[in-house]
Amino acid sequence: MNKPNLIISACLDYAKCRYNGDVIPFPWARELEKFVNIITVCPEVEMGLGTPRPTVRLAVDDKSEKRMVDSKTKEDHTDKYNKFFADFENRALDLDGAILKAKSPSCGLVGVKLYNGDFPQEATKGLFAAGLIEKYPYLVTEEEGRLRNYILRDHFLTKLFCVSAFKQAFKEGNIANVMDLHAAYKYLFMGYNQNTLRELGRMLAKYKDYETMDALAQAYLKKLLILLKREPSKKNRNNAILHCFGYFKKHINAQEKAYFLKTLESYNQERKPFHAVTSIIEAWTVRYQIEYLSNQKLFNPYPMELMNVLDSGKGYKI
Repeated sequence: MNKPNLIISACLDYAKCRYNGDVIPFPWARELEKFVNIITVCPEVEMGLGTPRPTVRLAVDDKSEKRMVDSKTKEDHTDKYNKFFADFENRALDLDGAILKAKSPSCGLVGVKLYNGDFPQEATKGLFAAGLIEKYPYLVTEEEGRLRNYILRDHFLTKLFCVSAFKQAFKEGNIANVMDLHAAYKYLFMGYNQNTLRELGRMLAKYKDYETMDALAQAYLKKLLILLKREPSKKNRNNAILHCFGYFKKHINAQEKAYFLKTLESYNQERKPFHAVTSIIEAWTVRYQIEYLSNQKLFNPYPMELMNVLDSGKGYKI
């Protein structure tokens, strides 16, 4: 399986390229290097603005078009940005995901100030972030600050490795392999939304209705991103894990059943992570040799070396 291709804002631990010449510590990116192909980029430096440099902002012109301008002098850098992005597109990168600097006029995904004169008009996306999303419709994106939270980080990694795997499977063009991958994700998808899981399954069952594999891939990936848009709810995860639990009713004793249900309740009360629950099911899968569950991505949706249940809110800084 190929590694996902992930673009990261260069100022996040890789280069002293912020407007003031600083770098933002983000050592978690270094942990990712073993499992993803990282491409770093700083649009403002690659535009030729240099480091350090005057700050820039997004502003609307008299045609209500977004422009990137110097915050003080109002010098317009939009043409420089457009040239940079054209050169970036020409690199023809096959990107799966992006970790971008929050609030940046180039990289911010949400909440970037858009000025009308000297006054913020509304919140928008940075120019580069918007360009990436338009060019790569299946791109898995997140801002670095949110990834300091365990739940959001877990969701991002699950989504990144899942979408990348399906993109690769469709690209290889073997529908049997795509179906096998879908089967491996059955209970993970059920933990997000059981109805959408069924819709995805019907797409693959009727794959001959699509003119080409690419047409099927586009439809499937579009629906997959809808499925993975938000973190899974406890209700849906309980449904998925209890389906898995049903495989062991004839194997386990009363004490084991009680221990599992107690752990599940601790997860529901936010005293234990979901991984504590899936670990029990995974151990039973090995012990009782339940072949169908042995390859389920519910247990290992991404490399476990990246698993860490702590976050910055509990004193752990990534």
